[in-house]
Amino acid sequence: MVRALAEAGGDVNKKRVGGVTALMYTAQRLGGTHAAGVMRALIDAGADVDAQDEDGDTALMLASENKGEHGKAMVRVLGDAYIAHATQRATKRRRVKR
Repeated sequence: MVRALAEAGGDVNKKRVGGVTALMYTAQRLGGTHAAGVMRALIDAGADVDAQDEDGDTALMLASENKGEHGKAMVRVLGDAYIAHATQRATKRRRVKR
C-alpha cells in the first residue's frame, strides 16, 4: 500500500499537525506486527529519517518508546536507515572536498 501511494505521487514526508510525518506516526501509533515493514516501505519510498516534529522528536526517538519485540524491530529498521543516511552524507561531503 505504501509503495502504491508513493508511486502514485504521494508525499511520504508530508507533515501533519504537530509536524508529524507518516514515519513518525507509524513509530508512535502503529507499533504492532506490521510497523517495521511499514517503516521499511516508507524509507524505501524516500521518507526522511532525520525529520523532526514540532517537539524536536524523530521517528527513532518515538519508536524507542515502544516496548517488546515490535518496538525493537522498529528501532532496528530506523537505526539501519540512519546509518545508511549518514554514510551517504559522508560520501557526498568527501566528493565535494576533492
